[in-house]
Amino acid sequence: MPDKPKILVVDQDPQGCAEIQHLLASSPVIVIGGVGFDEEALSIASELKPHAVFVALEEPIGSALQTLRALSDLLPETRIFAYSSLNDVQARRQAKALGALEYLTKPLSREKLTDCIARALNGASEPADTRAGSSSDRRPGMIFTIFGTKGGIGRTLIAINLAASIAKSGLMPVLVDLDTSSSDVARRMKIRADSDLVGAARNAAELDEITVDSYLNQHASGVRILPAPLQPTDWREIDPGAVDSLITLLAKLHEFVIIDTPAAFTDLSLLAAHRADTALLVTSLDPSSLESTAIAFGMLDASRPGSAETRLILNHLTPGGLLSDDDVARQLNHEVYSSLPYDGSIVYSDEVGRPAVISRPKAKISSAISKMASRLAEAGVPASDGPVRGPL
Repeated sequence: MPDKPKILVVDQDPQGCAEIQHLLASSPVIVIGGVGFDEEALSIASELKPHAVFVALEEPIGSALQTLRALSDLLPETRIFAYSSLNDVQARRQAKALGALEYLTKPLSREKLTDCIARALNGASEPADTRAGSSSDRRPGMIFTIFGTKGGIGRTLIAINLAASIAKSGLMPVLVDLDTSSSDVARRMKIRADSDLVGAARNAAELDEITVDSYLNQHASGVRILPAPLQPTDWREIDPGAVDSLITLLAKLHEFVIIDTPAAFTDLSLLAAHRADTALLVTSLDPSSLESTAIAFGMLDASRPGSAETRLILNHLTPGGLLSDDDVARQLNHEVYSSLPYDGSIVYSDEVGRPAVISRPKAKISSAISKMASRLAEAGVPASDGPVRGPL
């Protein structure tokens, strides 16, 4: 660690710059005058070669994120920190994806700043060569894909409530509607989508960690949504490779990517199967559903890497039933990972555009999905050196 590391503060707000300078005034560092974003910050950073840079992230954060990324590319040996009054999971993940070693939330203190600098310059924080864009990128978010071989067995209901339950826990999921036969996610969540998955896929080559945000729709539950187009014919010219790139980008920015798929096995649903860390295969007690689910297990196993998991979700669509969960497990030769009880009141959630885990948190099905979400989230935290399931 240098005797007096040089610190650059990048903040459009003069008061914000002055606060950092004041907090570090008595510290063993040299604080270079605060500067604004874009070319001004890049010019001074290039000339003075600071050991660390603090970048302010406040709404709107687009210019700050672009500056952060440019600084990371310009000075790969320089430690970069983001600080903000926003206790926002999305902003935090974007900043780290673009090169920030740490994301500090206000109020700041001298101890917090100096400890952060000392740990970074002594090598305790993530080194520069593991930041965004390198071959050693940190592990992307986990991908859960929802499958089911018949319409009306609850795939979309499970996808929506799984995402909402994860969001309730403080994590950040994105829900991708890959159902080429409908746009049920947007309809059930009562969102007016100004953009959709097909539009994002058409521009996938130009999208990055910042610009992809314009295609995502924020729901009040905390779930971010990339909806299907309203017209099924819009899917005709979509490039599976572009969708693959989108999934990669979304997994970089979110803890969890949840993908809803159609009842048929299409090129896109097989792509989603390949990319999934965990596939959730939904069935009901209907004999034809059980028969087609047995076939689906074989198709999923053939399209997925050996380490991928396929979990059986049994959705009880009617009260009672002649088969028990154990009967289903024996028939399909797979353990029932989660059994969702019948709940006739679930239609209410569609009417108000709120997931059941939020509108009716005490309902039996809400409790079952919440438990499943907790179980998946806990099991879905991979080891740092685990394999990453990349694009096709």
